[in-house]
Amino acid sequence: RLDDGTTMLLDSLKGDFEEAGILVKKTGESTLSYSAENLPQQAQLAYNTIEVPKGAEFDLILSDGTRVWLNADSKLKYPVTFGNDKREVELEGEGYFKVTKDERKPFRVVVKKQTVEVLGTEFNIKCYSDETALVTTLVNGKVKFDDGINPSVILKPEEQLIFEKENSQSIVRKVNVNHYISWKDNRLSFQGETLDMIMKTLSRWYNVEVVFED
Repeated sequence: RLDDGTTMLLDSLKGDFEEAGILVKKTGESTLSYSAENLPQQAQLAYNTIEVPKGAEFDLILSDGTRVWLNADSKLKYPVTFGNDKREVELEGEGYFKVTKDERKPFRVVVKKQTVEVLGTEFNIKCYSDETALVTTLVNGKVKFDDGINPSVILKPEEQLIFEKENSQSIVRKVNVNHYISWKDNRLSFQGETLDMIMKTLSRWYNVEVVFED
């Protein structure tokens, strides 16, 4: 969805287009790239939104070079080009972020009232509306999680923060990150998951409805 409300079907998109003075290219079957070359000096603040339906995946390269992989049934709202003071995007669903380092402008992912802030790192955020927890998994670098209520939490590589939405409580644990990021490489990996959670993942991945008799 472009800044003026126009919608574009990315599956059938052919060629490049311009948005708020930025050249946008479709590279490959499922990558959208916002060219970091020849950025206008006074670019207008415009926002685009990518909505990925069930049974699909997509990734994009933002104007600062940050790359984002979006899992099925996910949505990302982002500026066509970032302002001078901050880099901030809004996520619903699940996304893997490989952030370009810029100490002058921290990168923030906003999920409802929670914020994950980084300088340059790789991490995964899972925040589906039909699940009870927001899960942040850090691959490398450092991230700060702020829920707006409790003191902020700093994560180290291979740590995972689970934020329970109902009681606003967080726990941090050491994990094998491969189980939580393999989806971006077209593999699903589970360890210690309930059948209910596994089926939720499969229903998004394959766009099917799963019904439990008991």
